[in-house]
Amino acid sequence: MNITVIAIFIGIIGILVGIIGLMYRRIGSLKSEVANLEKTVTKAEENINDVREVQHEIQRIDRETTPPPEVAPPAAGDSDARIGRLNQL
Repeated sequence: MNITVIAIFIGIIGILVGIIGLMYRRIGSLKSEVANLEKTVTKAEENINDVREVQHEIQRIDRETTPPPEVAPPAAGDSDARIGRLNQL
């Protein structure tokens, strides 16, 4: 083979090795970026769970502090209303 052909092959191989090196560095940076994003997602999920717990606590407190609706007493002699009121208890 001619020396120029060998030099061209060596040049091509050098370029390919450089491209592969750049790809590995890029893969490494992408892996670290993915790890950072996973941490961010985990923190966001924890925050969402905290907010849900607080919402459930607020709803529970609201249920406890809301007085039951007042039912008007039945009219005198209205036995159906009295039976209905007893059934509600």
